[in-house]
Amino acid sequence: MSTINYTDLITRKLAGELSADEEKTLASWIAADPEHREIYRQYEKLWQEAAGYDVDYRPDLTAGLERFQAAMEKKPAKVVSIHRFNMAYKIAAIIIVLVGAFYTYTFLDPSYDGVEVATLAGETKMILLPDSTEVWLNQKSTIRYDWDVAARRVILAGEAFFDVRKVAGKKFQIEAAGSLTTVWGTSFNVKARDGSDLVEVTVVSGKVSLAHKDQAGLQQFLLPGDKGTLDRTSRTVSKTRNRNRNFLFWKNHKLIFDNDKLTAIIEELERLFDVEIQLKDPELGNCRFIGTIESVAVDEVLEILGTHMNIKSVRNGRQYVFEGEGCTGS
Repeated sequence: MSTINYTDLITRKLAGELSADEEKTLASWIAADPEHREIYRQYEKLWQEAAGYDVDYRPDLTAGLERFQAAMEKKPAKVVSIHRFNMAYKIAAIIIVLVGAFYTYTFLDPSYDGVEVATLAGETKMILLPDSTEVWLNQKSTIRYDWDVAARRVILAGEAFFDVRKVAGKKFQIEAAGSLTTVWGTSFNVKARDGSDLVEVTVVSGKVSLAHKDQAGLQQFLLPGDKGTLDRTSRTVSKTRNRNRNFLFWKNHKLIFDNDKLTAIIEELERLFDVEIQLKDPELGNCRFIGTIESVAVDEVLEILGTHMNIKSVRNGRQYVFEGEGCTGS
């Protein structure tokens, strides 16, 4: 078996010279290891510095390689292991760990000719598409694509966060449970769960359009902070402001509370962690909490809340009970 020269694939990708099969090979290599992704990022950065990056510019391969090699001699690429933290990459490494980034491409359906990636219960994955778009796939979700550089399109079942790489003149589309989301370069969350008649798209940055896939002309445009909802039965799209500060908890494992009552916090935790939480004394529900909690474990979250509210949680299987003196005077 011949050895693949991934350095050559990276440089030719940056020059726009890869075939469709080579795009898939390189994408699989990048997705297989966090260090591979960091290597690619460093090469991409050096290429842009060496070539004088322009979105509409297609570099000459020979001249670009010469500039690239010259830059490499002055500034070698850095390789970072998630097991060895340093200040320059601490935040990135922490994010990699939190999202459970086992960067694997899984071909689950033998009859499907493209790439299919799926997650199990309690598992999340980060996927780097051939155009460098980043996709964080939530648990029990699947994404499919048969990459076409001219028409960037993926199919989603479940929930995912997209950070779409802007490519001049080329849109990016997500088909999910009858909906069609179209973007040009932005970040947003798409939720299309089995058994639900609703598809939700929440925009973090940029501009997105949402429509039923058979009624693309009736799309609703969404801006940062907007949440679009498609009713699959009526095929109508509505737009509201997103009021859920924790809609990306599954991705960043960060809970944000702004003087929220414990009763409201409990509702949020029950939804996010699939547990039952009760109050031994209903008056405890009036206790309030302000702050941000970063954790993936419900026991740790409850312990932090309990410390601030002068209460404790007692666990019985998937059920928890808050008890104690509480926040007198709240």
